Amino acid sequence: MERIKTDKARAEFGSVVNRVAFGHERIVLERRGKPMAALIPMEDLRLLERLIEEEEDRIDVEEARKVLAEPGPDMPLDEFMKESRAHGQTGRSLTRRPAKPKEAARG
Repeated sequence: MERIKTDKARAEFGSVVNRVAFGHERIVLERRGKPMAALIPMEDLRLLERLIEEEEDRIDVEEARKVLAEPGPDMPLDEFMKESRAHGQTGRSLTRRPAKPKEAARG
């Protein structure tokens, strides 16, 4: 993977973009010797986004399994419904446990 200083990339922007888009190169942009960003072909970006989504899904499933494995009180459905109505919950809003916010579950 080639590394290019940001000032050179700025001066040769069209050429750099063409190398990435049509030559399928990956280029790291550096400022003062420090990697700042990367230019990658769109195919690579789509793959990266799909991999990230799959990993997030895997983490969500793992967290759901942990929550479902936690012991909770067992009660007959009619008792659960009465208790839920008493607290003003109906239909789809009924849950056995409160849902964790998505980001907090990964933290």
